[in-house]
Amino acid sequence: MGALLVEFLKCLVEDYGCGDENAVLSDRSFLVKAIRVIKASAILRGGDDCEFDDLRALSYLTTFRVPSEVHEEVPFILEQLINEAKSHQVEQGREEERPQDQDQDQDQDQEEISMSPGGEMEMATEGLEGEEADESSGEANSDETPRY
Repeated sequence: MGALLVEFLKCLVEDYGCGDENAVLSDRSFLVKAIRVIKASAILRGGDDCEFDDLRALSYLTTFRVPSEVHEEVPFILEQLINEAKSHQVEQGREEERPQDQDQDQDQDQEEISMSPGGEMEMATEGLEGEEADESSGEANSDETPRY
């Protein structure tokens, strides 16, 4: 997330000419307060973690800090950064999934093989079947301890 903040600032400075003479882009505003604004956005949408979409809240920080014509472009700038970050994440995910998918499939197969001969799975299934049988016959289980 920090890299996107830096990229956003870089875009404002290099592409839109925001500098000391026409904008207030301090480290405190964009590297401290921006994090709080992004976290607040995540909380307001009900999330536990910040997501790329929470970067849209940065437009509230630029209201009186950049020239009005630049501020009008901020939603478009943020949207472009978010889309690039998402597509980059998808590309990375595809690259990482290929080798891991094969390893995960092998791990799952090994897990199934190691679980099937063991008695634990059978015991848990038998316990469930017994409880279901008691419920279906209408008999109440007088034991307070669960059957396994």
